[in-house]
Amino acid sequence: MGRDTPLRALVNGGNTASSPIEPARNQLGCGDLNLPIERDRHLARTSGVRATVWTPDKLLSSYA
Repeated sequence: MGRDTPLRALVNGGNTASSPIEPARNQLGCGDLNLPIERDRHLARTSGVRATVWTPDKLLSSYA
């Protein structure tokens, strides 16, 4: 039960320091918010790699 599942990470807001409600108020959907969450999960499973989220979307880039 203590596993950090993708859904649990999304519900917790990832590394945004907020719940998904605040990004949603700013019109950032769960799919967009999931991009930096999955990047962070990938980095936690690997070592010696660098991963970024490239986007022209200014709102998403503020969370990435």
